[in-house]
Amino acid sequence: WDTIDAAGFAVRGPMYLQDRVKQTSGPSLAELLVVDLFQSSADIPVVSQCEAAKTVQRLRRDGEKRRLLVLNFRLVPLMVVGVWAVPPLSQNPNAAERLLHRFLDGMSDEERSKRLKVIPKVVTGPWVVRRLVGENHPAILGRGIPLDFTSTADLLDISVGIASSAAAQRVAKAMMRAGSALAVELALVIEGQHEAELPEQVLGGFGVYHADIGGLRDISPDDKAASASPDPSRPAGLPVVN
Repeated sequence: WDTIDAAGFAVRGPMYLQDRVKQTSGPSLAELLVVDLFQSSADIPVVSQCEAAKTVQRLRRDGEKRRLLVLNFRLVPLMVVGVWAVPPLSQNPNAAERLLHRFLDGMSDEERSKRLKVIPKVVTGPWVVRRLVGENHPAILGRGIPLDFTSTADLLDISVGIASSAAAQRVAKAMMRAGSALAVELALVIEGQHEAELPEQVLGGFGVYHADIGGLRDISPDDKAASASPDPSRPAGLPVVN
C-alpha cells in the first residue's frame, strides 16, 4: 500500500454549483498512517476498539497522539482499514479544512453519511473491474451502504457495511478475484454542497497495489493472542511501494 497523489483526482471547483466545473485537488488534508488488510473470523463493527486487530492500538503505542480518522471496509472475512492523522484547524483555514472539521465535530451521523464520498481509480486491472468501478467517478459512500460512526475525543471511526449492499459486494468480490493483478487507488472527499464549502479538496486516500490476499494475517476478535500477529503498518502479502 501507499498514499495517493491527490492531484490525480478531480473535485468540485469554487463555482461548481453554477458552472459544474471540476478542478485538480490540492494536497490531501490528512496524513495516511496505515492501511491494514487482514482476514477475520467474525465481523468487526468498530475496528478502532478491536484488541485483536490492534490497528489503532499499535499506532498509539508507537507515540501517535494526533486525532485519527479510521475507515473500515467490512466484507467478512476481509477487512480493509485505513487510518489518517487529522491536523488541527489552521489559523487561516480554507473551505475544505473547515468542512472537514465540521464533519468531525459538527455533523449528525445522517449528514455525514450524505457527505462522505469516494473517488476510485483502477491503475491496472482486468476490464471487468474497470467497468464496475468506473474511472474518477465520485460516489456518496452512504448511499445504499450503511455507515456507522463511533466518535471519541481523539478519533472518528467510520464502519462501512459492504456486505449489506449487493452492488458493493459485486464490486468488492470482483476486485478480490483480480487479486495481485489489481492496483487500485481510492480518494476520500467531504462533499461541498454550498458555495462557502467550495472548492473541495481530497481528505485523504490510499492505494493498494498487487496485494497477495492469500498472504494476509488472520485474526479472531475474541482471541487476545491475535495481538502477537505481524505489525499492521506493513501487513503480510503487501509489497512495499517506493
